[in-house]
Amino acid sequence: RRVHGGIPSDMVSRLSTSLRRQFTNESIARLHGILRATTIRTHTTATSRGFAPAADELDRSNSTFLTSGVAALMHPGKLHRNTVSQGVDWSEGGEDALFVSRNGRVVGVADGVGTSTELLQSGLFSHLLMEEGKRLADEEGILDPQVILQKAYDYICKRRVAGSSTACVVSLDPSKRILRAVNLGDSGFMVMRGVGSTKVQLTGRSEPMCHYFNCPFQLAIEGQDTPAAARSYDIPTAMDDMVLLGTDGLFNNMFDEEILDHITQWGCQQVQQSQAFRSEALKALAEDLTKISQRNAADSRKDTPHHRDADRENYLLRPGESMDDVTIVISRVSLSQ
Repeated sequence: RRVHGGIPSDMVSRLSTSLRRQFTNESIARLHGILRATTIRTHTTATSRGFAPAADELDRSNSTFLTSGVAALMHPGKLHRNTVSQGVDWSEGGEDALFVSRNGRVVGVADGVGTSTELLQSGLFSHLLMEEGKRLADEEGILDPQVILQKAYDYICKRRVAGSSTACVVSLDPSKRILRAVNLGDSGFMVMRGVGSTKVQLTGRSEPMCHYFNCPFQLAIEGQDTPAAARSYDIPTAMDDMVLLGTDGLFNNMFDEEILDHITQWGCQQVQQSQAFRSEALKALAEDLTKISQRNAADSRKDTPHHRDADRENYLLRPGESMDDVTIVISRVSLSQ
């Protein structure tokens, strides 16, 4: 994917030298201005967790919260490299990152754009962005996703992390049951109703934001895209609605209809087996979707959104170019008793 500016001018010459030491000229495209970067590792790392708010984090006013399950699957061909930098281990998910707040009100995903090197650390950028977003929700009690994104971005700028990242942050108004979201770039979210029935409906969906093919809007410390450019959404929700956040590793390799079909089948199986939509079940669903996404990406004959976008732009995708890190947060609107 392409970095859209955002590299501090004092780092460009050093970055060029660093990249040439690590990559062939073939893998570097127009360094000064736009970097078309592919990030690779030699092993696959999958992480998944379930999240339900602790009892002491919930008010007892019959308000709603999000029960969540998450999964992160790293690009299966990524080169092993040191992923501990500035005190942060960003090995989980590769350049992708996520957070789920302790109180079950706020969730987010981010995707570092470009190649992480000694000087350009997009993985560190995305992980710090989500780490600070979680801190703002947990410690300062901030629920407004626009405020969280702005403050987290300000924190990154103060630390002068040279990289860039897309971002999607979603929060649930506990009393009005309104889902408030901000999205910048080609990560995004879907809101679904009727999971557990044969008629799952898509009630809300973010729109990807790209400058041009394979170059999403992205936050960077000296980039033209800022949190103010993010699109905002207010979506009414009902009990048991499902909210899915994903990075482009999901949405590039699965059509919305595929995602809905899979979740419909999963929901019906849960009902037939009398299984509640708890965090562990949501985690398993997220894991399934990450694996399907990477399986689709590995099949050069598979019709995917990324292939269609490339065809429209007369861009010839190289084998394996659709492969990516995949990070998913799946949440259910639940009632605190």
